[in-house]
Amino acid sequence: ADGSACLPFLNNDSDDFVGYETEFKGGARKLDSGGRPNPILLPMLDEALQLILEWKPSKISAAVSEMSCQIRKTALELGLK
Repeated sequence: ADGSACLPFLNNDSDDFVGYETEFKGGARKLDSGGRPNPILLPMLDEALQLILEWKPSKISAAVSEMSCQIRKTALELGLK
């Protein structure tokens, strides 16, 4: 980097590509992060949600609450606020 920018950008005044484009794409593509769909992500998400349902959200909440209380108690004993 030259100190003024972390990443080089496309020079919009010419056809010289020096890095990333600065103009948004049209329509919903302007929200695209530049990545491409990863076909494994949705099956992984489905499996994770199935595990959460199997473990029961109420049981997860109770376990996390118990841990959070212990963390808070120890933090207060150490003088943390």
